[in-house]
Amino acid sequence: MHGHRMTKGQGAAVTSWLLLSICIGTVHAQTFQWTAVGGTLTVDPIAGFFSCSLEEDTALYPDEAACRARCRAGSCGQVFDRVTLTEKTAMEAILEPSLRVRDTLRIQVTAPMVQVSLDPGLPIGMTASPGVAANTLVLEWTPRIGQEGYLHELVLVGGAAGTDTLKVQIPVLPEATHWVSPMEMEEVEAVVGMPISVDFQCVSNYGIQVTWTELPAGMTVTMTEMARRTMGGRLSFTPAHGQEGHQWHVCFDCASHVFQVPQRRCVGVSVALCRYATQPGDTLLSISRAFHRSNNWRRLWNANAGMVADPQSVLSGGTVLAIGPVYTVQPGDSLAGIAGRFDTTVRNLLEMNPFISDETRIMAGVEVCVTACTTKPNPSLDDRFSY
Repeated sequence: MHGHRMTKGQGAAVTSWLLLSICIGTVHAQTFQWTAVGGTLTVDPIAGFFSCSLEEDTALYPDEAACRARCRAGSCGQVFDRVTLTEKTAMEAILEPSLRVRDTLRIQVTAPMVQVSLDPGLPIGMTASPGVAANTLVLEWTPRIGQEGYLHELVLVGGAAGTDTLKVQIPVLPEATHWVSPMEMEEVEAVVGMPISVDFQCVSNYGIQVTWTELPAGMTVTMTEMARRTMGGRLSFTPAHGQEGHQWHVCFDCASHVFQVPQRRCVGVSVALCRYATQPGDTLLSISRAFHRSNNWRRLWNANAGMVADPQSVLSGGTVLAIGPVYTVQPGDSLAGIAGRFDTTVRNLLEMNPFISDETRIMAGVEVCVTACTTKPNPSLDDRFSY
């Protein structure tokens, strides 16, 4: 028998899975009194995930093998969810909280002349078999995909006359996975030498996993399990010289372990042209040598108003400098023509614009970083302020 589709209110109520307390190790079954026949229904706890005994490891693992792979210095124990039968009327009870797909429910019924009513019968996949003791019936059921979001029912018949009934309702939790952050596509501009980070968080009422697409060099993802069935993490990146002008889209897929239907969020990262965030110990001279391959530090000084004209002065860390001007390619331009106009070289243009893959073709409208050369002689390192 297929169950009834759960209403919106019932669907909202069953998300209380996220707020349940959990038990590790020995737990006790719950007993429900079937008063009309003097019988009982004993509900075993639901065996769920595995947990590591180490205090710093708060993750819940889908199986023991995954737990042992991470929990090498501790021990792995099974996590149980308590489920109970709650009386709705003298002839009706409901399982709380909702069962999940792939959870195994076991109920032992003890009552005179107990049996399952042929109408409505058992939920699809449930088994009913006689227990060891007299007048006992053992019900077992593991809901499968396609049974979520329904209120499944069975009717027990018992009593001396075999006419007393008890309807048992078993809701199966509908899957709900969503991103908390970012809520939509996020765009970030990075500068060479300056760290950036983007935090993300995903929630599912089933077990959860987060995967991501290939990362560029220097980009990392750190994952943390923030709470039960909540995964969070941080995308970190410090662009290096040679990544200017590049753009990437890193996409994260969040899905439950059971349903494997990913919810995707992407982060766009671009690295600014002709910009550099100073590092501890940097000077105008050291930066000029690194980016311009030259001792002519005044090119940097001229491009950054307000700086002290001292090539040996140590700059504050994290200051964003302009390495040179940005030029927008015009129709008919070539790299050789641009290099000639700004008194630089094609090699230098390619070094400052590593996103250019074909030096023989460059599209109009593209922006390029130009480190224009001065026609003045290089400044003397003996006289700081000579030109």
